[in-house]
Amino acid sequence: MNFWHFKGYLQRFQRTNQYSLLIKMIDNSSNNTIII
Repeated sequence: MNFWHFKGYLQRFQRTNQYSLLIKMIDNSSNNTIII
């Protein structure tokens, strides 16, 4: 695995993680279950 590929993977992982945190916040505030 080369460095640039790893860096791109890391950024993609961070975006996915932020998205899931956002979904959890929406889920908690609305008290509904959100299924993606």
